[in-house]
Amino acid sequence: MLQKGKKGLDRMKMWFQLMYPSHVLKWFPPHFIVREVMLEQIDKWQKKGNRALLLYFDVKQYAEIRTIHSPETVQLFDESIMESFRQVLGEEIRDNDLLGVQRYNDDDFVIIVKENSEHLTYRMMDKWMDKVRERLEAAIHAKTSVFSDFPIRLHGASARIDPEQDIHEAFQAAMLEARGIAKIQLSADYGRIRNEIQRIIFDEDIRVLAQPIICFSSGEIMGWEMLTRGPEDSPYHQPLRLFELAEQAGMLIHLELLVIKKAFQEMVKKHTTMPIFINVTVPSLQNPFFYHHVMLLLQQYPQVKPENIILEITERHSIDQQESFEQAIELFRRSGFRFAVDDTGAGYASLNVIAQVLPDVIKVDRSIIQNIDGSEVKDSVLQALLLIAEKIGSEVVAEGIETEAEANVVMNKNVTFGQGYFFSRPQEPFPEVEENWVMKQRAK
Repeated sequence: MLQKGKKGLDRMKMWFQLMYPSHVLKWFPPHFIVREVMLEQIDKWQKKGNRALLLYFDVKQYAEIRTIHSPETVQLFDESIMESFRQVLGEEIRDNDLLGVQRYNDDDFVIIVKENSEHLTYRMMDKWMDKVRERLEAAIHAKTSVFSDFPIRLHGASARIDPEQDIHEAFQAAMLEARGIAKIQLSADYGRIRNEIQRIIFDEDIRVLAQPIICFSSGEIMGWEMLTRGPEDSPYHQPLRLFELAEQAGMLIHLELLVIKKAFQEMVKKHTTMPIFINVTVPSLQNPFFYHHVMLLLQQYPQVKPENIILEITERHSIDQQESFEQAIELFRRSGFRFAVDDTGAGYASLNVIAQVLPDVIKVDRSIIQNIDGSEVKDSVLQALLLIAEKIGSEVVAEGIETEAEANVVMNKNVTFGQGYFFSRPQEPFPEVEENWVMKQRAK
């Protein structure tokens, strides 16, 4: 009854707002059918011979928020995000420069501002947007951390609204442009970044390191995970940044193929026949170009046997082309490759991949292993993953082991393999390891 009464009051309030002048409804106006407040504001401003800018932000993980949280928690997220926009934009944009703020499709936020030479110009937008995005993420985190530890990340971009076009067409064109840029996270330095990524790939200016995976029953090394480093003393040195920028530049598949090539070179040079884990992403895996070029690399390095390569599927991307993904898995399997699923337990996507791939190896994410000796919840999650692995016949690797206490818990749970700084940091590929902690424990 109370809910119905509230809806009735909201409806009456909206009808009253229908009669408000557009400049009063700057912040998240209702979506009227008979009038479009944002367009009214833009039209008035541009008819005076002025320009307007459209600033666009989208909440990167909104679909995940709705998937894994209750409706009540989603409502808290929504309120926190909108409050944060009010707070930060109220401090960053003068009221006189703001034409309106609106929310579209749940996760899209559009801000219309006056373009002027004093405060807001199109040329300064990228730097300004980066600063505002960081402030928004911090403000949202401060508000949401009291009820959830789910991190919110925003994409952002800007576009000019063409004063020569029909106002509806101009708004839609600017919206599409900004959204297209934001969704692939292009930056003002896009051209320079793309050129540098191309140079890195052309010059093969990366190196691969190897981290051992230890067998808990014997203490022996069962295999190695290959890890990538970009050019020293550059923004591309750390792998996360390197692969993010490669994806933005449309060069992700080429970078992943280069990593495989480097790994094959090291295997041939060091004469190793041990299992080698190499990270691959879903978009690359389901692209026929990727399979074709991996086969060419096998021809180039005939000493490398596919049976020794475990393709480790990362959780960074969801499976959006189901049929091509399944075909790719089948093709690689027929060629002798095996599969691992990385980051298991860190989110919902890895469980979906496990169900579809039925991997040879499940790698439990470090977020589950970290401090597992003091967490019953993490202990239970690990137990559940071990049951899943047993059901589908997968081996299990516990990643990110950093302390002896974590190693003891994992080993006592009968996890087959372990990996992490506690055993060894990433190093030049395939060194001789004479003794490690597991061997010493077994000797005791």
